Formats: sequence, structure tokens, C-alpha cells
Amino acid sequence: QAIVDFAPRVGMEARLYRGGSLNTVRSAIRARLPLIALQSHITATQVIPHWRVVTGYDDARQQVYLMDPLLGSIRMGYADFLRVWADHRGEFAVLYPPGWRETVRRVIG
Repeated sequence: QAIVDFAPRVGMEARLYRGGSLNTVRSAIRARLPLIALQSHITATQVIPHWRVVTGYDDARQQVYLMDPLLGSIRMGYADFLRVWADHRGEFAVLYPPGWRETVRRVIG
């Protein structure tokens, strides 16, 4: 919810969704929409809810490209990506300028 509350302060809009999938990622990236996935960050001692920006995907390599505030630019295999995303029911946010509202509705719902 913090992303949604913060967006207007910087002239943007944001929406939260649940039930994201690889098809959601593909659609968002093709439409140039920044998808921010809520995933689990797993350490040796704990599992932490953690937001990662999805920047791309590669179906041939079955990898998702992410910007992670803790780890920087990373690649994650589809199976691992979906597993740590499922921990949070595929929750994600989309942050966008107000003029993109219809694009977001068309692409994401």
C-alpha cells in the first residue's frame, strides 16, 4: 500500500494486484509498464517480504531480470521466481504516469 500512497507525491499513479503470473510479466514488459513484484528474500536465518522491479524476461533461457534493492541487477530462473512470488499470492504493483491509466487497464486489468 505504501507504493500506492507515495505515487501521487511524485505525480504518478499506482495500483496493487494479486495473482500475477509469467504472462502478467510478459504483458507488462511488452507494454513498457514497470511491474514491481512482492517476493520472499530468503537468507540463512529468515524469509523477508521484499519488492523487486521486473525489468525483463528471456523465454529461451527461462529467466526473469530484476532490479533488487538489496542485490542489484539479478537474473532468476522462472521456477525460483514463481516460487518466491507465490509466497505472496503473486502480489505486484504497477507505478505509472496518469496518462498511462488506460494502458494499465488494458494490459493488466
